Amino acid sequence: MAGSATGGRGNRLVLRRLQQLFDSTTGASGHPSTGRGISEKAKSLGYDLSTSYILSLRNGDRTNPSLEALEALAAVFSVPMSYFFLDDPLDQMQADSAVLAAMRNSTVRGIALTAARMSPQAQQALATMAGELQRMDTATTAEATVRGLGVGRRPAG
Repeated sequence: MAGSATGGRGNRLVLRRLQQLFDSTTGASGHPSTGRGISEKAKSLGYDLSTSYILSLRNGDRTNPSLEALEALAAVFSVPMSYFFLDDPLDQMQADSAVLAAMRNSTVRGIALTAARMSPQAQQALATMAGELQRMDTATTAEATVRGLGVGRRPAG
């Protein structure tokens, strides 16, 4: 790979962003992305990234990826190049990564697409209802866990 794309503090940010992508994405099988899978996807997009190069980035053996490698990885993971360089204090990119992971679920994707066609008022109502459903689901799950542990049961007698 040709010249370095980063240095110093930027290097740490780029490597952290790469690790977030590696950790939060799955391959076609639904399992975590592999070096081989990433390499094959890069090749299908017209880039040359070897499995060993990807693994050395993933393991931290290489800490200074080239601009060409970052361009290929951005294409593979469908993120803008800026993902690797912008230091957002709220870490918006990590949140976006979680959204991308959630969108792999067809039900979640269907809800999101339906919501996108709604008015802002309907979207707000949906968000309120979703929050309430999540609260109820969490309470139900916690209650079932407590029941399963036998907490609060009276001895048979």
